[in-house]
Formats: sequence, C-alpha cells, structure tokens
Amino acid sequence: MVSRETRVYLTGLALSVLLLLVAGLVLDVGLRTPLGVLVSVLFFPIIPFLLPQLYLAATGDETDNVSPRTRVRVSLFVSGLVAFGLSASMAPAQPGRWLAGGVTAILLGSLFVHEMVVGYRSSSLFENANGE
Repeated sequence: MVSRETRVYLTGLALSVLLLLVAGLVLDVGLRTPLGVLVSVLFFPIIPFLLPQLYLAATGDETDNVSPRTRVRVSLFVSGLVAFGLSASMAPAQPGRWLAGGVTAILLGSLFVHEMVVGYRSSSLFENANGE
C-alpha cells in the first residue's frame, strides 16, 4: 500500500509537470526567457518539494516519522538551495536572474525568521512571559 507521504509527493510532482507543460504549450514560455525563469523557479523547487512538505507539516503530528518543525526547516533550506542554484547558473545580464534571486532570498529569509521564532519561543524569557 502506498503511504500518505508518497501520495502527497507524487501529487506535487504530477501537478508540477502538468503546470510546466501547460505553461510551455499555452503561454509559449521557454525556460530561457525571463518568464521562463519564474516558471522554472516555481515549478521545480516550490511545487513538487516545498508545498508537499508544508502540507505534511501542517496536517501531521509528532507521531509521524518526521516532526513538522523538521519538515519546515528542511523544505525551506532545500528549496532555497535549488532556487539559488537556478539563479547562479544564469547569465549576469539575464533579466530573470533578479527574480530567481528574489525567490531565493525569500525562501532562505523565511528559514531564518522561522529559526528566530522557534528559538525565541523556546527561550526561558518567553516561558516567563506567559506566567509559567
């Protein structure tokens, strides 16, 4: 029997491939155009990897094999690295490079903010503020 996690991952991958084909055929978007950069950044690290991980983190619990906090951390980090790799592989003068760099900054910045919030909540200062 196929596990719930596998079904979620395969759904994200199938959705990504379907949207990539639709964008290529209907919108006539090539991956070397500025709009194609947006398509590649959205359809490769975000839809097949980040969204399923965030969905599993939101609907899962601590009894799963992987904790929701770990899912959020790993998904933001890996998606940020893939987006960074896409932006770094582009020519410096290519207009879509700023877009890919912006997505990279948002993903890695979100990871940084998430770590700050988790660290703040686990500190003794936050626990004392609740009256515990």
